[in-house]
Amino acid sequence: YLQFPKNHIFVIMNVKNMVLMILTIGVKYLYGQDPEFSQFYNTPLYTNPANAGGAINTKDEQFATRIGLNYRNQWQSLKGSYQTVNASWDRQFNKLHGGLGSLLVRDVVGSGLLTTTSVAAIYAPTFRLNEMITLKGGVQIGYVLKSIDFNKLQFADQINPGTGPFAPTNEPPPTSNISFANFGLGTIAYIKNAHLGFAVHNLFEPNQSFYGNSDGNLPKRYTIHAAGRIQTFKQGKWVNYLTPYILYMKQQNFSQINLTTNYQMGRVLFGAGFRQTLGGFGNSDAVIGVIGYKVARFQFTYSYDKTVSSAAPAAKGSHEIGLIYLISLKKIFPDLLLTSPTY
Repeated sequence: YLQFPKNHIFVIMNVKNMVLMILTIGVKYLYGQDPEFSQFYNTPLYTNPANAGGAINTKDEQFATRIGLNYRNQWQSLKGSYQTVNASWDRQFNKLHGGLGSLLVRDVVGSGLLTTTSVAAIYAPTFRLNEMITLKGGVQIGYVLKSIDFNKLQFADQINPGTGPFAPTNEPPPTSNISFANFGLGTIAYIKNAHLGFAVHNLFEPNQSFYGNSDGNLPKRYTIHAAGRIQTFKQGKWVNYLTPYILYMKQQNFSQINLTTNYQMGRVLFGAGFRQTLGGFGNSDAVIGVIGYKVARFQFTYSYDKTVSSAAPAAKGSHEIGLIYLISLKKIFPDLLLTSPTY
């Protein structure tokens, strides 16, 4: 969200492959969305702060400390693609009647043109409504730092129509770094092996303009998600599960739905998904393939997004890796066997 002065022409250029994004006269804003993950079920704290403290080691049915690491390289066929790292930690605390968590997200756009680093602390209280339903809330308090490398931007006054960029720009440089506090809320209802959650991020829509524009706000991000785990086969220690997931996300005028179904056969996991953007910008976005390895304490998942929109010739696809490691908390048992919230 660079928000340059109104009625200025500017171009973002990656020198290596001369891919240009030209914004013509009359453009006031360059809008950006929060980073997204195809494996949203493997980024539980990023998806919904109410997930903090919900991890269970299925081997001993005890709550567990969860350590997560995710990496996404979006549209790697374009030089200067979007690269996002998500690291998280969370666990249950009985004395707090809920879970605590921490979250670090670093997003790099255009080979360092725009870098966003955010950290957050999360508290997720637990409420047992009855013998069947558990409700968790989530409160997220964070700090965001954004940095822009002005030297990687190319403006209209630099460009020679015949030969390309040729001179320094006369455009005033923006502030190189901005920072702000950010907040989020969430809730999840668990019913045995299924759950339904809702979250809102960027709660107070903080200003993120590098030029100090008063209306340069980061829009709220709304998320609705659900999942259920179905046991399909069991013989001794060999257990197979089918887990369908659905996520709907909306941020300002952009919205999307992500449908994914994973099947765990013993220790091997594989699945498929589809992402569709909705509304005025609606189009089929990507087909997603998933493969992974999962045991009680450790999970590795790799997914690939095959772009199926009109951007496919240039932005062929995206890679994503998810790692989760669990450390059992001895003598801390859940009230209910809630296996699906552990993802």
